Amino acid sequence: MNRHPFLAATLLSLLSGPLIANAATAKDDDPFTLFDVASPGRTVTAELLDLDGDGRSDVFTVVFSGLPPDEKREIRVFYQTPEGALPSSPDWTGPLPDGAAAFETADLLQGPGTDVLFLTRNSVVVLSFADRVPTEHEIRVPGGPTIALAEDERGLDRIALLREGLADEPLFVLPGLAEIIVMTTRGEEVARLDVGARANYFLPPRPGLMISESEVEISFDAPRFGMGDANGDGRVDILSANRFEMRIFHQREGGHFPVLADIVVPVGRISEDDHLSSSGRVRFEWSDFDGDGRVDVLVGHTSGGVFRAETRTALHLNGEGGFQLDRPDQAFLTDGGFATQQLLDLDGDGRVELLTVRFPLGILEIIGVLVTRKLDAEVLVYRPEPSGVFSKRPVHKREVRTAFDLESFRPRGFIPTFLADVSGDGLRDFLDSGGGKTLSVYLGGPELDYSKRAARMKMDTNGLINFGDFDGDGLTDLLVYDPLRADAPIRIAVNRGLLSN
Repeated sequence: MNRHPFLAATLLSLLSGPLIANAATAKDDDPFTLFDVASPGRTVTAELLDLDGDGRSDVFTVVFSGLPPDEKREIRVFYQTPEGALPSSPDWTGPLPDGAAAFETADLLQGPGTDVLFLTRNSVVVLSFADRVPTEHEIRVPGGPTIALAEDERGLDRIALLREGLADEPLFVLPGLAEIIVMTTRGEEVARLDVGARANYFLPPRPGLMISESEVEISFDAPRFGMGDANGDGRVDILSANRFEMRIFHQREGGHFPVLADIVVPVGRISEDDHLSSSGRVRFEWSDFDGDGRVDVLVGHTSGGVFRAETRTALHLNGEGGFQLDRPDQAFLTDGGFATQQLLDLDGDGRVELLTVRFPLGILEIIGVLVTRKLDAEVLVYRPEPSGVFSKRPVHKREVRTAFDLESFRPRGFIPTFLADVSGDGLRDFLDSGGGKTLSVYLGGPELDYSKRAARMKMDTNGLINFGDFDGDGLTDLLVYDPLRADAPIRIAVNRGLLSN
């Protein structure tokens, strides 16, 4: 393990004697107590994590300041005090690892606290803050490069790097260039799977019009992938898919995988018109929907242009003959717009519900969006049936209106979400950002009815939202940050335990 090169920054931070952050505020009936953490620069990511292992959540942030070539990319850490407060300035700062393109958090290294993992071109860089002594450990990727060919120019997104279930220990499953790289946390290669890729190139002609700033522009898509037992032998397999084909890699005895897929299944969704115009979308989600131990697949397919878009969502159960992608066991059609799907266990019973968000698009809808600067959507929730399919009709339907900035087409407020249980009853709740000005909470229940608003409070909800347990009371707290607004403070909302059905 190598000492992190930020040791000088660490000593300087410890000698500075940070003060307490802004005072918390809350009205008597507010479900959350709010306070801000100053963050000069542009906060591109922020998380509530127990970094030092003392049992209290700290605040981990990455901040960009200035523009290339003079841009500064900095990690800032705020340790929570025993009194439950945060300093007004970071306890520790240090540079972002060179080439970092994405990150994940995990308990990887021996020692207390959560580690932060950064994906780079040829390695996974692990940063540990155990006992408030920052250390860096680099795990090289044998055989070279991951998909992280260069650092992310504008931000730093979370990516799943570690996967459970493939072996007796967690394994890195890393997207590469037309391949998936599987390796141990010690840097030992397990497999390199040929999953293919899609690319589109634009080479501006010379002489020609000056319409591009680049010599070569490339759009590169790595296939989506998932895991599950595809052939019923009790071992976890790896599945990948793009809009044209699904590939299945069966795990062998001893945890080995083949380089080339055992089975290639044509998807058969994209039309020639959609292919040539780069319209349409095919998205895969893998899960064991019917509980027979074999992984099934949900395929969402959007076709057509803006004014003639439609989305078909098809569920394909894994039968004795494998996947029959031309014969769905269940299908839903959304016409007059496009839709997106998400699988979430809303009621805590161990089975996922199907959430479909429908965006109606037509000439009148487009005019309405431009006039009102608000985008209307319809959220539909389908409950799983014992047979593995979903209810024919949604058990919940609601309208969601999202305000946005017309210049940037950026939403005002975080995207409404079902990802958190803020009441502590084990059921996911629905949070709405109120156009960037208010936080509204709709509690979940056994009937999955989110029609009644349980609370509403004033709050700057612009940006992105993350969740954690800041005060250690077992209830979900909120963290909101804005990666597109310079000098915007980090907003923390501490759950007061007032929400219940």
